[in-house]
Amino acid sequence: MKKLIKIATAAVLLMTLCSCSAPRGLDHKASLPSKVTDEVSVLSQDKQFCSEFFNLSTGESSFMSYTPYADSVAVEAGDFYISGLGQKCRKGFIPALSLTFAVCSDSEGILRAVKPLTR
Repeated sequence: MKKLIKIATAAVLLMTLCSCSAPRGLDHKASLPSKVTDEVSVLSQDKQFCSEFFNLSTGESSFMSYTPYADSVAVEAGDFYISGLGQKCRKGFIPALSLTFAVCSDSEGILRAVKPLTR
């Protein structure tokens, strides 16, 4: 019986020591983090729309032949605000579509139309 206890103790001790070694797969070398790039392409028509819209006076309405939401519609410029991302944005409204949208300026000054806020 003592011999069986010694063998069991040795087996438990051996299994405990083996479990303390580093698991396989942890001996790899770390790679450099990948750079996240903005793959959103802004069309020249979108750039022109954003620029014209951003420069309207608050409350001003302008007929625009192109918008990212519809062509040949009147657009009303709303107030400026700071988004949750810290970007300067301007709220807009297209009465014909009952559509509220925004145009925002990122940290580099690039203007982008934001997906409609409501439909």
